[in-house]
Amino acid sequence: MLPLTRTKQILAGLIIVNVLLVGGFAGLYYFLDNRAQAANRLSAKVERVSNQKQREKALQNLVDQTAETRSELNDYFIGANASAEFITLIESIADDTRVDLQIGNVSIDSADTVDNSQDQTNPIELLTMEVQASGSWDRVVHFVRAIELLPQKTSISNVSFSQNGRQAQESSQSLWSVTATIEAQKLTSQ
Repeated sequence: MLPLTRTKQILAGLIIVNVLLVGGFAGLYYFLDNRAQAANRLSAKVERVSNQKQREKALQNLVDQTAETRSELNDYFIGANASAEFITLIESIADDTRVDLQIGNVSIDSADTVDNSQDQTNPIELLTMEVQASGSWDRVVHFVRAIELLPQKTSISNVSFSQNGRQAQESSQSLWSVTATIEAQKLTSQ
């Protein structure tokens, strides 16, 4: 092997230094690129968490803003376990209007049979009760009107008024009776 001349030695040294510098810069680029990707991942995670917190805050604001409306809607239906309370309410209306009340058949059916809905997750049932109330004409009509004005989703059907002739002859006031079917929507107990 021939001895390297001074120029060749300098040139070989510069080539080695350049290779080392290029390798160092490549390693530095790789290191910085990994750090930048890690910073981007952390930034994206912080943004997701921040967006999630903003959505949660917006949802909480919506819940707070609609609390009164949701309460009104809940009062629109009979509660899942409040069928007895509704019957007691009807009885108290009869007491308040001073009519004699007899409650006949009481049943709870799926609301699907009423509206022909195929939705299996319908949270509504139909409470149906047959009632007969008797008293003076004013009191009987007041009783029916009070039922119609209940805040719950109720309907009265098959209403029939009749005058009790024999009892009317025995007393100074004529007695009337009303027979009706009351239907109210109630939440299921699911």
